[in-house]
Amino acid sequence: MYEPLVGQAGESDGSSCDVAITKTPKLKTALRRVAAAASLAIGCGLLGHTVMLRPGVGRQSADADLMLAAAPKSRSNSSMPASDDEASLIIMRHCARGMLAGSVKAPVDGAYKYTKLDDYSSESWKDFPEGEACLSRGADIIEAQGHFFKSHGNLPLPLRVTADTYPRNRMTTDRFLKGLQLQSDSQFFHDLFIQSEPGVSCVLEHPGKEAMVKNATEHMQANPPPAEYQGYLQKLYKLLGNGTAGDWTDQGCSIDSIFLGLPVGYTSYPVGACQIAAVATEYMLMQWGGGFDFAWGHMEGSELEKLLLVHSWWFYQWWGPVDVYKFFGASMARELAAKVSEQTTGTNLYMGHDANIMMIKGALGLRWEPEPFPANSTIPGCMLRFDRNGKVITASFWYPKTFSDTKGEMLSVPAIFASTASNKISASSFEHLLKHGSIEVCATLPPRPKAKAEVKKTETTSEEDQAGLASLVGALAFILFSVWMSTRK
Repeated sequence: MYEPLVGQAGESDGSSCDVAITKTPKLKTALRRVAAAASLAIGCGLLGHTVMLRPGVGRQSADADLMLAAAPKSRSNSSMPASDDEASLIIMRHCARGMLAGSVKAPVDGAYKYTKLDDYSSESWKDFPEGEACLSRGADIIEAQGHFFKSHGNLPLPLRVTADTYPRNRMTTDRFLKGLQLQSDSQFFHDLFIQSEPGVSCVLEHPGKEAMVKNATEHMQANPPPAEYQGYLQKLYKLLGNGTAGDWTDQGCSIDSIFLGLPVGYTSYPVGACQIAAVATEYMLMQWGGGFDFAWGHMEGSELEKLLLVHSWWFYQWWGPVDVYKFFGASMARELAAKVSEQTTGTNLYMGHDANIMMIKGALGLRWEPEPFPANSTIPGCMLRFDRNGKVITASFWYPKTFSDTKGEMLSVPAIFASTASNKISASSFEHLLKHGSIEVCATLPPRPKAKAEVKKTETTSEEDQAGLASLVGALAFILFSVWMSTRK
């Protein structure tokens, strides 16, 4: 939760402001803080606000035993429909972006011989002008999605955004907030989204290359391709035409490993015909989102939507295995669990990647059916959303209706938990699944503010605390009375 600093006035709603006081055993500190509280209260009074005095609860830390803050009432936004939910957690994928056409991994006699998409088609693939950054039209769609969400998203306020540091994530954050027309506290924190610099204790928890390959192979066996998969594979081959690599559809799909560098090490990776098909279809999806001709004009968007099944299945084989999401998805899983445990109110939006969504799907045992797109798709601009109301969490998946225009209209469907067979789950079970599906020492969370901005209404003080509070309130009343008398002379 984001809170005002100790002794710093918050923003008032124009009618009242709160002054929270907590106990301290240090007399000098108490008097200094009471004086600070008096200054805040006087400032609010001079502005015509009603001064609300309430007890505070001290933070459980050695360096802070008393907190004073002018905590504002929540400001409503008349242009944003009110939400019935207390809190929302949203993981959003970035914009439609450029891709590289040389990332194919299909082993031939144990070696990667044909590594470019041009090797698998009769026509050449055009490079994206923006590299791997947001495509211009893709960013326009994101802004339009923000505008759509302003009217239909029903976000609990305030809004806080944490984004990855890649240019495409920064651009997506800027354009989505521009369309949303809503101020937010934003921060950029790479390690929440990508496991790049694990500590020694985390590295020691890495399963090892052979174990990860074995686990991913078992995952693939337990989640075979859907019945229509082979048909779509043949359709894609006919669409691409015969390239240098010849007929690649009989290469199947197997699990290999890729080295991500030190200290991260290895991860499992599905290769073969499945990877060729996945790269080709996602490349065409980005072309569609960017407003370029895709499939050399031989396919409509409605056909590509169905063909993306080959990508969604392959992507789940990459990021869905247990060993993968427990190690590489630990930070996001623990972040969501912490927000639920802290009972954070408002909306936390995480501007990340399709891999983040897929790993949380694995940890929570989720599935969604975003028609007309295939099951469990993670297309650009999509969102996996969790709304908390009391002790119940409701999951949904939001996604762009189409990439044929730049209107940014979004659709939403329930995201179903395997454990409950519905899109609802208790907050405690939600937190348990996330913790069970992640390695604690591998989690790197964004920095938390030190001060506490709100006090739960259910919290009470002991008799000793009440006595101390009464003394502080008396001192504050004396200061306020003295100031009032001085103005009458």
